[in-house]
Order: sequence, then C-alpha cells, then structure tokens
Amino acid sequence: MEENFLCLECSKSYSFRRNLRAHIIKCHPSKLEELAPTLRTAPKFTCDDCEKVFSKQNLLRAHERTEHGKNDASELAEDSESYKCKQSNQKCPLCDFASTKAELLNHFKNFHDICISTEDLLFPSFQEFNVWKKDIETETKCSFVLGRGAQKRISDTHYFFVCHRSGVYTPRGNGIRHLKVQGSKKINGFCPASINVFETDGKCCVHYVKTHVGHKNEIGHMFLSKEDRMHLASKIAAGIPFERILSEIRDSISGDPTRMHLVTRHDLHNIEFRFNLSGIKHTDDAVSVEAWVNAMQHSENSCVLFYKPQEQQCNVHPELKPEDFVLIIMNEAQGYMLKKFGHDCICIDGTHGLNNYGFELITILVIDDLRQGFPCAFCICSRNDHIVMAVFFSYIQKACGNIESNIFMSDMANNFYNGWCKVMPIPKKRLYCSWHVDRAWRGQLIKIKNKEKQVEAYKILRTLLEERDIMSFEKMLKAANEKLLSDNETSDFGQYFANYYTKNTQSWAYCYRMQCGLNTNMHLERMHKTIKYLYLNGKIVKRLDKSITIIMNFIRDKLVDRLIILHKGKLCTKLQNLRKRHTLALTKSYSVTENEKGWQVLSSDCSEIYIVEQKGNDCACQLTCADCNACIHKYTCTCIDASIKWNMCKHIHSVCQYRKSKEPDDHNDSEGNLFIDHDDDKLNEQDIISSELGKNLPSTSKTLTLVEKVQNMSEKFLFIARSIKNDAEYNAVNRLLDALQPTLDAVRAHNASFSEIQTAGPSNKNITPQSTTKKKNIEVSHRRLFSIKKGERKNTHKNLCKPTNEELQITALGLLNVGASTNNWDMRPSSQQNSLE
Repeated sequence: MEENFLCLECSKSYSFRRNLRAHIIKCHPSKLEELAPTLRTAPKFTCDDCEKVFSKQNLLRAHERTEHGKNDASELAEDSESYKCKQSNQKCPLCDFASTKAELLNHFKNFHDICISTEDLLFPSFQEFNVWKKDIETETKCSFVLGRGAQKRISDTHYFFVCHRSGVYTPRGNGIRHLKVQGSKKINGFCPASINVFETDGKCCVHYVKTHVGHKNEIGHMFLSKEDRMHLASKIAAGIPFERILSEIRDSISGDPTRMHLVTRHDLHNIEFRFNLSGIKHTDDAVSVEAWVNAMQHSENSCVLFYKPQEQQCNVHPELKPEDFVLIIMNEAQGYMLKKFGHDCICIDGTHGLNNYGFELITILVIDDLRQGFPCAFCICSRNDHIVMAVFFSYIQKACGNIESNIFMSDMANNFYNGWCKVMPIPKKRLYCSWHVDRAWRGQLIKIKNKEKQVEAYKILRTLLEERDIMSFEKMLKAANEKLLSDNETSDFGQYFANYYTKNTQSWAYCYRMQCGLNTNMHLERMHKTIKYLYLNGKIVKRLDKSITIIMNFIRDKLVDRLIILHKGKLCTKLQNLRKRHTLALTKSYSVTENEKGWQVLSSDCSEIYIVEQKGNDCACQLTCADCNACIHKYTCTCIDASIKWNMCKHIHSVCQYRKSKEPDDHNDSEGNLFIDHDDDKLNEQDIISSELGKNLPSTSKTLTLVEKVQNMSEKFLFIARSIKNDAEYNAVNRLLDALQPTLDAVRAHNASFSEIQTAGPSNKNITPQSTTKKKNIEVSHRRLFSIKKGERKNTHKNLCKPTNEELQITALGLLNVGASTNNWDMRPSSQQNSLE
C-alpha cells in the first residue's frame, strides 16, 4: 500500500517524504523541523587544521593526505568507529579457488607451481614508458589497460595497468545477439600480469609483473591500438576505398602477423562509425535529416524548396496527412536548366530502394542540347498520388514560373500528369515510355495460354506500336481489336487492350510521335541505375540521410559535367551515333532521288522508301556532322532511327553527300554558320553553375589571416559548447568532433606526400607502351586471351522476342487484308498461304 505524507499545516498529501519537505520549504519554511524533521542527522567530520567539514570519514582522511601532507596513521584523523573494508574475491582461472588477489598469488605458487616473475624499470619520461609498453604488448600479444583512474597525490601520480583478459565476462545487452565466435576476451578469472607506474617529476618508476596465468597470448583477443585506429581513420577520411586499405595491409604481412594484419571490413566500418567519417550528423535518421534540412534552409539560396516531416500537421498544405513525408530539392542551377530546356520535353519518373521506409524518389528531368538527360528537381515522398505531386509542382512553379512544355513523358499512371496539369500549363503532347508500354504488354500476355497465339498477339502489338502511317494504323487497330476479342483464348487480353490502350493511342503509337525527339524514359532509368550501382555500389541503403548525400553528390557531378561541356565539349552518345551512321552511309551506296518534298532514299534491301526533308537551316547546336555540313535539326527522315529515335540517320547522311556532289558551291556556303554560338547565354550558364558549385566551399572572407580564421573558429566552438544543455546534445556534438582529428591527419598526410612528388617529368613518360604498330610491313603479333565458349544472350521471354522487320511487314499486311478471317491467326497474306497449300 502506498504511504501518504500529510502536511499538517494545509492538509496536502504527497507520495514521498522528499516532496513533503520540498513543499514545506517552499510554503512553510519556518515550520520545517516541526512538520517534517529529518530522520537522522548526518555525521559531520571537521578538519583540525582548516576546520573544513566533510560528511564522511574517508573524505576527511583523503583531504588531510592531499592538502596537509599527513601520511602516517598517527597523524590522520581517528575513525569514529572501527570497520573493515570489504575484500572482493577473485577466482583462480585454473581451478575453483576464490580469494583476494594477495592470496591468489600464493595459491598460484603453492598449488600450481607458477612462479610470478617481476621486473623494476625506470623511464625518464611518460612518453618513453608508452613506447616501451607498446613494444611489450606487441611482443607478448597482450594489452594492458587501466584498472582504475590515475591517482594524483602530493608526491607522485599512480597508474595501474592490468591484463585486458583478466576479469569476468558480464553481458551488457539483452541477449539478442550471440557471443562472438572467438569468445569473450575475459577469462572469468584473475590474471596477475600488471604494470604499476609511479610518475614523479616526469620520471616513471615501473613495477612490471610479467607472468600471465589462465590464457594464451593470442592476437585475436587484442585491441587495435589508438595509433592504429587513428591511422586507419585518416585513410578513410582521405577517401581511400576500403578495398585498397585492406589490400595495403595484407600486402605488408611478413613473418608473424600482428593485430593490424587481422583488420577486416567490419573493423573499418566500426572505425568509420566511431569517428563519424560517413558524414552522418546523428545516429537517429530523422534527426540527421532534420539537421541537414536546417543547415540548407539557413544557407544562401537554399536548395530545399519545401520540407514536411512525419508526425506533423502542415498548415500551409492541409491536404497533406500527418504521416506524410515530403522533401523537395532544387538548386538555382537546376532551376536555370529547367527554364532553358523545359519547353521541349519534361520526363518524370520515380524509383524505390534508396531508404528503408518505402519513400520514393521522384525526379523531373529535361533533355539538354546534346540530347542528354539532366535532373532538374527531386522530391522524396512517402506517397506519389496527384495531391503530393501537385504540391511538388507548385513549388517548382514558384521557383521557375510556368513551364510550357511540348512533350510530357511519364509512366502510364495519371498521378504525375494530373498533378502537373493542375499547376502548370497543359503540355501539347503526353507520351508513354515505349519501354513501359512493352513491359506492360508482356506482363499481360500471360492471360493467353496458347503460346503460339501469345507470340502472334505480341507481333500484332509491336506492329501497331511501330506503324508510322496514321491511316494504316487506324485500320490495323480496328482489325487487331476484332481479332483479339473474337477468339475465346485471347478475349481477356483483348478486353484489357481495348480498355487501356484503344482510347489513348496518341500517347503510345509511333505514328503520333513522329519527330518528337523522345521515345523512352531511358534517361531517367539510366540516372536511377547510376545512383544505385555507381554511387551506392549496388548496396541497399537504409538511412535516408545517406541517400540525400548521394543525391547531392550526383547533382554536383552533373553540374561539373555540364561545365565541362560548355568549356571543352563532349563526345556524347548522339554524336557517336551520328558519326557511326555517317560511316555507314559512306560504306553503303543508297539510291537517292530528288522530288518535290525533298529526297527519296531506297532502303538497302529495296523493301521500303524513306522520305528525307529539309526543315530548317543550320543552328548553333553541337550535334553537327562536319563532313556533311549539317546538324541534327536540319533534316528529317521517315525511318524509325530518325523520326522516333531522333538520330541523324544514314539516309540523311546519304542525302547530304548527294547534295554535296551535286551542289558543292551552294552547299558549302553555310559552313561558316555552323559554329555560331550564343556567347551571352553560354556565359550566363557558366556563371550560374560556377556559383552553385562554389556554395560547397566555406564562406570565409579572403582578407582574413589564418590566425583570425582560427580565432573565429574558436569562438564558434565556444559558443556551441556553452549552448549544450543535456547529455543528448553533448553526445551529438562530440560525435561530430570525433571526425576532426582523422580528417586533419588525412589532410596533413596528403600535403606531405604531395610535397615529395618530384617534377622531373610526367609519370606517363616512364611507361613503356604496348607495341601495336607494323614495322616494315611485318605485323607484330601478340598473344591474346580469347573465349572458346559460344555464349548466347539470355532471354527471359523466349517466346516473346521482338519481331523482325520482315515479320512486322507480314503482320501489317495481314491486318490490312480486309478479306482475312478474324479467326485465322496465320498473319501471312492469303496469296502466300494458298501458294504453300
């Protein structure tokens, strides 16, 4: 039953006596001893020399020793009552005997015939003692640790080091994890090996007990020394990969291995965590993300446009739920790229796998002047419906204004498109990614159990997808619907196709996206795989703060890549394809005929005629064929390579060569216009990107001296230290400070190694190149490794291979054959079928 303490003055009751006394002290201070007297009077011990009062006898005696130099028992204050200190028993590691340490030493000699060997040493400084101690630990394969704190006395300071294996193993966890395979370092007994150090005036008198009892001296139970941990931490801070660190350690093994040679990847991860070298601001992921967001929001031109943490209601956007998480990231340079290239096409897609909470990374991407993808904005959110997407796009609109895009490409869900149209002007065209469409079809074709009809149905779908004439497409679409719905085995898939694809043909059919310049969302797919496999090394990331750091590094690298393009240019994929097709046009002779619209080019197998037209004059883009004196925008062609994949196809190169041979003078007049560049726009983009990259550097005044900078830093540290209010804040700050020393060591080691580099000449001059030339028409042969296996590419959909051009033509003719029966799944023309019969 709970006891109540009643105040006799005001009749208030309390559960504890201390609360009653606190109440009386506050409300009735004059009646404290009357209403709540102390149960016992604490004894007081007074020093005879200085009259200082102590609550305990041992504190008084310690005071007399340290302050008044009384060491003899006769000089010290007499105990108020006689008592005996409790002696803690230690267990013998060789038997069940347990007693005090002094008795155990006699026990080792009398019962186990173990002679305890000792040695007395003298060192001129404590630093030299530490050097000797480290050598002893390496020699004996055993560590000595402080058994208790240093005892400072008037004459000297006492340090007591014990064998690190002496003692009893005490589990500190909840028993969830198993004990290490090698077992605990504790032997559950007493080891007499120890080092007693008495430091006086800098000199060290050492009493060393050499003999170890109850264990073997094994390096597997040793610690990594502080120096070794700092050395490894400095390497990690310098950015050296774990594989290289481990390789250097293992290459250094010669003779007997040491504890350093047994370092594993797990040890490196522990050191990285201990010194906080991974950049994690706090062990709690939510707190770490919050700290990063706060740091960004307090910086100039913050890249965080909006942040809504979980378990908080957003007053600005009440449509967001308390459990929603939304983080929108876009810096100034990304916004500039969005405004510059967003009018052409907008690509949006999401990906998972960058955190352990199911949050999705949504990316807005544009296609730049080299037809490369550039990410302009990111949104990390817990759900991606049209509500959250509308919030995302609204902040993009605030930063960049209305983006009137010609093309909007996303997956086949309407979340992205509806959210965009709710905020931005409606795009002129909405396109599905062809790869997503094909994958959806393959996934639904399993509804057709007949494998032959499944293959033929897939050929029909691909024929519809790749048909480039609108009138032919509409006829084939009607015939395909009738054929799929009329057969019982294909009716389920036919109904699916009619519901989801018949009414939105303009979003997926090639005939409605001619010359759009975009066919798939592979730029985003490539970006996601780059982040996952190059930046994350294919590892699953559980912490969101690590993913945010990787995303910011990716943005930085994309900006640097763009800066390289502006200054030096780049051999991008489109330019490589352009040159390959030019070479192909020169090796194959195509028949070119000029007509009213432009030029007709006969295909190499004479099965199709392609129309090439001139749409404009030369522009300032970098996708230019120097031999043809034409850029990728000057001509169009009806082939898939040009009209759908947006390449300067071989037919266009053939026309350019044809014009060059027919009109050499007129055709070369425009050569000087090919390299016109918009200098102002280019310089503006360079300045914006350089400014954004410069934000990563600390914003300190260049006029300050090093002493002044250090002084400012000291004031910042002092301000932070004084603002700490509890243990949690102290631990967070201390964790960040742990990374400073290894980082400084890494910088100093880098500066030292850099100063030792000799500048006698480039290092590549000393490399002997492999001989690949021919001397005197005699080819120098080299041995080469080669494979004797004839491997084939694995195809997970063996029955659903993409049809060839010939199969597509046969399927198209079958669909356009009005007299064909809808139940006949042989798509060849009737004339070919009858001839075979």
